[in-house]
Amino acid sequence: MPDIIGIKFVHQIPRAHVMKTLTCVLSLSSLLLLSGCLTDIEDEKETQEPEPLPVVRELKSINNHDLSEALKNGILNSWRNYNFIQPDIEPGVVNDSADFATDAEADGGSEPASETNLIEQGVDEADIIKFNSETSVLFIAKQNDWKYSESLENWEVIPATIEAVELTSAPSQNWLSRYYLDENTWFVEGLYSVGKEIVALSSASEHHGDWYSPWYWGDGFTSIENLDVSDATAIKSNWKVNIKGQIVDSRRIDDTLYLVTRHSPRPIHLPFYVEEDDREAYIQQLEEIDYETLLPTISINGQEQSLIDSCLFPESEEWEQRGYFIFTNITQIDLKNPENWSNQCALLPAHQVYANSDAIYLVNTDWHSELTSFHRFTIDENISYFNSVSASGVLGSGRNQFRLKEWDGNLLAVLTETDWDNTEDRFDHRIETWAIGEQDFEPLSVLPNDVHPEQIGKPNEDIRGVRIDDETVKLVTFEQTDPLYVFDYSDPKNPSMKGEGLEVTGFSAYLHNINESLFVGVGYEATDEGTITGVKVALYEDSVNGPVEVGDPIIYGSQWGYSPIFWDYHAFSYLDEEALQTSEFRMAFPFMAYDTDWEDTTGGLGTFTINTQTKTLVSSGVLEAENWCCYQDRSLLLGDSVHYIDGSSIVSSVWGSTDSPIVLNITEQQ
Repeated sequence: MPDIIGIKFVHQIPRAHVMKTLTCVLSLSSLLLLSGCLTDIEDEKETQEPEPLPVVRELKSINNHDLSEALKNGILNSWRNYNFIQPDIEPGVVNDSADFATDAEADGGSEPASETNLIEQGVDEADIIKFNSETSVLFIAKQNDWKYSESLENWEVIPATIEAVELTSAPSQNWLSRYYLDENTWFVEGLYSVGKEIVALSSASEHHGDWYSPWYWGDGFTSIENLDVSDATAIKSNWKVNIKGQIVDSRRIDDTLYLVTRHSPRPIHLPFYVEEDDREAYIQQLEEIDYETLLPTISINGQEQSLIDSCLFPESEEWEQRGYFIFTNITQIDLKNPENWSNQCALLPAHQVYANSDAIYLVNTDWHSELTSFHRFTIDENISYFNSVSASGVLGSGRNQFRLKEWDGNLLAVLTETDWDNTEDRFDHRIETWAIGEQDFEPLSVLPNDVHPEQIGKPNEDIRGVRIDDETVKLVTFEQTDPLYVFDYSDPKNPSMKGEGLEVTGFSAYLHNINESLFVGVGYEATDEGTITGVKVALYEDSVNGPVEVGDPIIYGSQWGYSPIFWDYHAFSYLDEEALQTSEFRMAFPFMAYDTDWEDTTGGLGTFTINTQTKTLVSSGVLEAENWCCYQDRSLLLGDSVHYIDGSSIVSSVWGSTDSPIVLNITEQQ
């Protein structure tokens, strides 16, 4: 690694500060809580303004000395300046339309079985259930829980488990075994199924989106355990890997696991208030810490070693002066041999992960400045940094993986800028595309532009649903009615909107393709004034003149509705025409809906059949369970049966006949 000129350790102290409350003491990992506690010693009524934040552009590799300085500077600056935890990002490409051109594999079972709903086919994602078609065994991850013990007269912890249940399309159910995960595991992030093995990802806590508060996750760990399930009645552990860091996301391609984690070191406790004479002592204490003790580690079957041997850092003098103290790591692990692993470290935040078979993107959004940065890493035998690009706008809140896609050498993002002071139109939506060159990103196109200036969405309409394909972008906006747009990207240099937006009541929060022309929307029904009523399922067709609604939608409830699919697409299960070898498309998702006065309730697992020849959508019944519709409900479609997993039980029935299901209570099995 080339020796890069080191940065000077910044230790000048700003003017002394005192607390509003002397009891406000915090550790390094709760530095953001400084907000609201700081006052200027010369004027307690005047809060110190945070300093301007650094800029993220391209990343460079830094040596050990510079890494140590960056970490320690980041720690000190975060101590002094509560607003540093989220760096500012400057767009790497000017967003001016004039500058753009205008010109899960199945395991081989005999009966079709639904698989995990994925963003990119061939790039597997962890979920709380995985089905092995070859052995007809469903593996279910159950979270840590609490139970009151009469004998102990106290509450006791029920460890997280993996349940093994044999299922058939008869349908039939046969509970096989239970495997207890580590007692320190509080949250099972998900499972992967690889041949006769199950890979369980777990952590000390569930804190995915809250990047701004390392107080929650700064001292967390992520566990990867490989389990031998060749005999599902006696599950055995093959190996276990612990990584110091909180999981952000993961992917699996064949026998390789890609794990993204974040880690904030906790070398010393920095009290909020110290006397002026003691400040230099704390700085000296931090300077003397061996930087290797600040680094995240990886432990393979109990043998611990450093996770990183080099790290990437933003190419910015401001960053060099300010430093940063949160690692983001992409760790590549061979699931057949965990000793064969590699890691790519970056000293920067990443709120979201996107991956296809060629690359992994670390995505960071600064909500304050509404700037988003995309850092691309090529994946092959090892992980290598490609380049970065930034743009104005955000991808939105919650799970927004469907607003970003790389295909055929292009990167496309659906971005939104807001102006909350503009009551007439707060949202400005944009679709931006870059070509991926040999060494960097090149601006390719943007919508709207001078040739196609039509605004995306009506005034004050936010984006509710997105589906990006290789040649089309389907997009839903909503304030009172649902404009559903389809954009043609067959020529990514010259994109255009097909026809006009389709206006129907309500909106689709999730879009799913049925075939090349048909797609389904799942979301909310609403009144003409925009008041949400119930859950809505509708069939649409992508025509040359724009999207059209096919037939009548199916609506549940008249007062309110909800489905976990609105934020977690893994709750959507399906079998397509190829799997069923018919003209049918079957799908299922959990939901609940209320009628007038919140009295009559409909809910459970909604099942639906779409005939692709007649272009019809019909309900195949609602499968109810005792504890139906919680946020981690799942389903499995197996041959001509459907199995509804609600956390504590499995409810099974023949497809299309939900009146007399069979029920297996998992928690009662011994």
